[in-house]
Amino acid sequence: MQLQVSREKIKFFAFVLLIILSILLSLYFDLDEKISVDGIKELIMGMGIWAPIIYILLYVCTSIIVFPNLLLSIAGGAMWGAYLGTVYTVVGATIGSIIPFLIAKYLGRDFVFHMLKNTKLEVCDRFVVKNGFISVFIARLIPLFPWELVNYGSGLCGVRGREYIFATFLGIIPGSFTYSLIGATLGEPLDKFQLALLFAMVSFIVIVTVLYKVYNADKNSEKK
Repeated sequence: MQLQVSREKIKFFAFVLLIILSILLSLYFDLDEKISVDGIKELIMGMGIWAPIIYILLYVCTSIIVFPNLLLSIAGGAMWGAYLGTVYTVVGATIGSIIPFLIAKYLGRDFVFHMLKNTKLEVCDRFVVKNGFISVFIARLIPLFPWELVNYGSGLCGVRGREYIFATFLGIIPGSFTYSLIGATLGEPLDKFQLALLFAMVSFIVIVTVLYKVYNADKNSEKK
């Protein structure tokens, strides 16, 4: 038991070091100041037919550090328009979000679980595990929650992988479309049709989410 706990501490320590390293790298290279939409656009569009793949890979690679992904999303819209920009952004962001999630789940989850065990916070931990899909979905849908925090936090909280990926995929579509739309219409008034489409998209995703939860609730009640 003591050996098991020590391993958990070592893994958690490695996880904390990785987070600190990513923050220091971001601060050292001053990414928030040096990276711009025009700079990203100039870099990626010079890749020709490989540009979409490079864009997706860039999204994946920057997912483990503190990087202004908002600029990437806007640049995607500026390069390919609101619709294709959204597709590439959602693909890159969904794949990219899996890496920090798995890092946190493998390195930090066991330590967090044992730390919260037999405390008042254990109820909160169980709630997040049981309602992983809706928790991640709401966090993705509301841009107030930092991207990196949701990625790593979901892994630490023990959210199931399948629920995390599905909730991330659905939850980031409206935000990705919004940022791509901003990039596609820089300096121009927003199209009313596209705004209406965004509203319809959010409504559809919310309805799908509710149906998904109802279906799962009925399925679980049948098992009992």
